[in-house]
Amino acid sequence: MDEKPIQVMVRHDLIQGTPYTAGRAQGEALARSPEVARFFTSPLKGKGELTPAQGAEALAFFERHCPSLNEEIRGFADALNVAPERVVYYAFSHNPPTDFLGNACSQVVVMPSHSADGHMRVARNYDFNPRMTEMRLALTRIKGQAAHLGFSELQFGRYDGLNEHGLCVSMSGGAPLAPVEPGGCMFWSLIRTVLDRCATVAEALEVIEGIPLSFNLNLVLADRVGEAALVEMASSHRAVKRIREGVLVATNHFALPGMKPHDVNRAWNSVEPGFCI
Repeated sequence: MDEKPIQVMVRHDLIQGTPYTAGRAQGEALARSPEVARFFTSPLKGKGELTPAQGAEALAFFERHCPSLNEEIRGFADALNVAPERVVYYAFSHNPPTDFLGNACSQVVVMPSHSADGHMRVARNYDFNPRMTEMRLALTRIKGQAAHLGFSELQFGRYDGLNEHGLCVSMSGGAPLAPVEPGGCMFWSLIRTVLDRCATVAEALEVIEGIPLSFNLNLVLADRVGEAALVEMASSHRAVKRIREGVLVATNHFALPGMKPHDVNRAWNSVEPGFCI
């Protein structure tokens, strides 16, 4: 508890245009920093390059679940003169490594019935290791998708966000280091899709239901019509709590009755009074 604060720089980028031109602009910006560009287009340590079959599988997955993302990445790849399959977003976001922890955030929704001024409040703390994240706040205005503001991961994914329809999405990890099911995507792909495609909690829940996930995740949703939801997910095992009044809180463990079999590896500061809400 006596660790010294770490100062970090958060970059704020505007991403706009068609999916292809938005991706190309991001690639052209990175091309001015060759070492950074190489990171985003080189095989990940321990993963190796995707085989042609793996590349085709990843492209097909995102074409099915995240419309237009492949076109954005194609523009990015063209700007850096590489094949789209070499962009590390695919290798790290579909069938991801199993050693990604990502369990350190907390989130809360206070509904209008419980706030002093009658307005909804949504908050999260951002406790990921700053050396593991981009620290880039992206304002995204891509044709055919809802505009949104949120922190990015691997350029194209999102940790959280608020879109033009008033839908807010945030996350915290659940069941740290517990096994995950293969064949799905990482949480940042799921969140990006929800922000791009959905206007309400109801729409978001429908989209989420159809997307395979390879992560243990607590997702909080809130919309401008006054509904909020907590979605606890251990890959394909999921439970949902929806509210229109009261308070929702999520830390780094599962709390809904349907998720008890998957509630493992609880961290002390996720449940100890005084260290969580």
